[in-house]
Amino acid sequence: MFKRIVNSVEIIDENKDPELIRVWFPTLAYCFYLEPELKKSFMRNVDRSNTQTKITSLVDSFTEFWTQMLTDYNSRNRIFSLNPSIFYYGLRYLTNLFSLVITIINLITFELETYNEPYSDRI
Repeated sequence: MFKRIVNSVEIIDENKDPELIRVWFPTLAYCFYLEPELKKSFMRNVDRSNTQTKITSLVDSFTEFWTQMLTDYNSRNRIFSLNPSIFYYGLRYLTNLFSLVITIINLITFELETYNEPYSDRI
């Protein structure tokens, strides 16, 4: 459980006896709202020629990541907690539910109509 909400980074400190120090920090709540497609796009397009270019690419992409994560994080607090994706899936659910109800009503009506057949003798 804690692996998801806590991260670490290793820092080299030449003034201390163990040069490599691990620093633990909590993952901020909005970091969980990074879209997987944006992350995959970054991983595909990052310059991996050396460590410095990788870090530079990450810093350059940070503003795009930041705005997307904050927008999605803040959108969850809209009126009635509806953001576009929740509205979309809720609407799909209601549409499927209404289709099922209409199908049941049609089946009942069809059964009642074939059972009664009030005008069959006039044909």
